Amino acid sequence: MPDYVGKLKIGELGRRQVEIQNSVTSLSVDLSAGAISELSFKVHDPSFKMHHLNYFMIGRTVEWDDMVWEIAAVSIEHQSRDSVSVTARTKAMQRMRRDRGNINLGYISPSDVAEIMASRFDLKIFKEEAPVDGVITRNEKDDEVESSYDLMVRLARDLKWRFFECRGILYFASEKYLIENQPNFGISIPSGKTDSFYANRVNLRRSADSKKSGATFTTNLIKNESSVTIVPGMSVRFYDGREDIVDLMFLLKDESSGLYDSAVPQSARDFFNLYDRKFFVDKVSYDATGSGTVAVSGRTPEDSPDIACSLQVFQLGDEGDCVKRIQQAVSSGYTYQVTETTLTNPDLVAASEDPIFGPSGIGPFLADVEAIYHTETRNVNLKITGVFDKRTEEAVKVFQETQGLPVTGIVDLFTWEKIESL
Repeated sequence: MPDYVGKLKIGELGRRQVEIQNSVTSLSVDLSAGAISELSFKVHDPSFKMHHLNYFMIGRTVEWDDMVWEIAAVSIEHQSRDSVSVTARTKAMQRMRRDRGNINLGYISPSDVAEIMASRFDLKIFKEEAPVDGVITRNEKDDEVESSYDLMVRLARDLKWRFFECRGILYFASEKYLIENQPNFGISIPSGKTDSFYANRVNLRRSADSKKSGATFTTNLIKNESSVTIVPGMSVRFYDGREDIVDLMFLLKDESSGLYDSAVPQSARDFFNLYDRKFFVDKVSYDATGSGTVAVSGRTPEDSPDIACSLQVFQLGDEGDCVKRIQQAVSSGYTYQVTETTLTNPDLVAASEDPIFGPSGIGPFLADVEAIYHTETRNVNLKITGVFDKRTEEAVKVFQETQGLPVTGIVDLFTWEKIESL
């Protein structure tokens, strides 16, 4: 592994760099697609000598791992020994935050504004083309003065795109575009000893708890020369790490239908159906002072397929994970209420063909009617295939009938409500 502490250089200090490097007790980096990336380091500084000599002045330039940073925060701490903690942010973004004032950029595309900002702050540019949608201005209202950084955040938010900077490149694009056009890597679950990206922990989660309801991931990768090259904007794919399964998955997948041969175990098929997608990497962090792990997190741009089920209508001919969910519901041992009405006075039957409303038809004889309620359990022998076939349609009709729904064989919003209530 490279000597990351030896790469740390603080501007204007010349030969005194060695004194600082030898005093570093921790150094960590947080690269983010959702905020300004940060470099944090802690220095043993007896009697705060280096601090008092202004080694760590706010705004001083810091170079580390081919990236240029700027000191943004400094704190001193006295416990068993004196130490100074320094937080630095990428210099280009700090400059962009200070660039304020009212300016009219004219009738221009947001992507062209991103290119102007990249050139202005000495950055390379990776952008997705956006249409021109009116005049773009950097606003100044009352006490709120918009910076160039604020402007780019606003433009990205309006497009639902990402705006961030990493390793001297300004990114302005949608997550899908980044996934399609930036480098990607793979992680096997479980990881093998020879894997370049060896994960000792992986968490994959699907949730409908927020507006961003796609699948998310967090993982800790063993720190090596491969894992420290990961940056926000890249994409990752997770694989079933059992070699025999992986071979089957790729050999026996029908590319036209996206379905797997029956020789592939169901557990592996389920894993691939839910997580066989590229995840957008939005955060990377690690301690650079020693061995350990690289923490990586991200999400999918699109909803996880099973989350949006109840927002769709399913019928004969449809396929997918939502159909599996339907098949499981209508074939399981669900219970439903059955109501039986009996008459406590049988003589009423002779008085009228309507035993409830009587011969006059003016109202029910409630005292002579008794309702009896009980529950029954329904089991249907239905294979979970993910294909909405005729047997599935018939099972849905039976389910709808027992739940008091219109019997259509089509799973609509009202049928989903009953399925979700089971």
